[in-house]
Amino acid sequence: MNKLGAILFDMDGVLVNSIDSWHQALREVFNRHLNRDLDKEEFVRDFWGRDLKDIFSEIGLNLEIGPFCNNLYEAYADAVRIFPDTKACLERLNSYPKAVITNTPESCARRILQTGGIEGHFEAIVTSDQVKHGKPDPAIIYEACRILAVDPAMTLLVGDHEFDMQAGRAAGCTVVGIGVEGDYTLERLEGLPDIVITEETR
Repeated sequence: MNKLGAILFDMDGVLVNSIDSWHQALREVFNRHLNRDLDKEEFVRDFWGRDLKDIFSEIGLNLEIGPFCNNLYEAYADAVRIFPDTKACLERLNSYPKAVITNTPESCARRILQTGGIEGHFEAIVTSDQVKHGKPDPAIIYEACRILAVDPAMTLLVGDHEFDMQAGRAAGCTVVGIGVEGDYTLERLEGLPDIVITEETR
């Protein structure tokens, strides 16, 4: 029997390369509603990986998330690409229950996962609009673990942002950072199966 109960994955920056799509979508919001540009450096520094509800609240806009995703983001979603290592990694971990936990709203997240052909690898998809607070709050992790019927302490959480690491640690997960420091740190997802083996044999 697996010692690990489940593996939880952030989506953007871990499974898919979507940073340019999100930058362009939010840049259009800034141009339309704030009459100013949003360059990529500012986007990455201040907004990448955050809950859209929090972003819109911070910049003083009362925008509805659903219409934003279904209309404005739609124009840029086709540029999203899954990373080269994603499918092979998920296939190697096929015996483990897996969930996506993402601050991306559900309507956007499901489209991205379906387009990339990887939605079927996950038993649960939990998004920021399904919980009261997105990451770094651990609520999204607790909800995924509830659905999967697993103790958070028996899960690996894989993310690329400090918010992922904070949420995972708060929930008691073992955290794997992709390009960010975690209990384990990787540059690419292809190394994750080796970490799973390490955890199983501890």
